[in-house]
Formats: sequence, structure tokens, C-alpha cells
Amino acid sequence: MPARPELIRPDDAAIAAAMSRALTAIALVTLALGDGKHTLNLVAERTDDTFVRGQADLSAAPIRCA
Repeated sequence: MPARPELIRPDDAAIAAAMSRALTAIALVTLALGDGKHTLNLVAERTDDTFVRGQADLSAAPIRCA
């Protein structure tokens, strides 16, 4: 058995569900932060043990969600 087995690509439905959960989480974080200027720092570990980093500057006026 290999030390790191091959990953199986998820089907489109699983990818869509994960994207929906991620967008919901981002919306909830934005609401929790409230009005003002904020910086979000994101880090993800890839399957090849490297890291991907990102930064987003967010400026929010009064937020309305429907």
C-alpha cells in the first residue's frame, strides 16, 4: 500500500455542495464581522503538503442579506 493513496476526484454534486457550504460560511463570517474594514487571511494545505495563502480586504457598509 502506498504511503499516500491516490485521491479520487469528487463528483460534480459533491463539489457543488462544498461550494455552497463555503459561500454560506463566508456570508456568515461577513455578517459576524459587521460594518467597517476587515482583513481576512486564508491558508489551505494542498494534497502535496504545500500551503496556499490568500488575503482579502473587506470594507462593509451596512449589510443587508435577503
